[in-house]
Amino acid sequence: MTKEEFKVMVMLYAANIDGNIHENEVEQMLQESNPTIFEKTRKTFRKISDMDILSCIQENKERFVGDNAAKQSILDEIHATIMADNYLSSIEAHLMRTLRKIL
Repeated sequence: MTKEEFKVMVMLYAANIDGNIHENEVEQMLQESNPTIFEKTRKTFRKISDMDILSCIQENKERFVGDNAAKQSILDEIHATIMADNYLSSIEAHLMRTLRKIL
C-alpha cells in the first residue's frame, strides 16, 4: 500500500461511516488525490469489510502518519471530505474523535 492509497482508504472509510458516500464527498476526495489511485482504492474498499479496513489503517499508520504534522494533514483532509456534503452527523463527529486517537 502506498501513502496515497492509505490516505484514500481512510477518507473513503470516513465518508462511508454514515452508510453513504455522497457525490460531494467523492468530488472532494478526487481533489485531494490522484483519480487513478482513487478509483483503484475505491474498488478495493468496496470488496473488503469494515474490520479489514480498520486493520489496514492500524497496520499502516506508522508508515504513513509518523508525526503530528502528517497526522494533522490527513485529519484535515478527512474533515474536508466528510464536510463536503455540508452536514456533520453525530457518527461522523464520533469518527473524527476516534481517528484522532488511532492515527
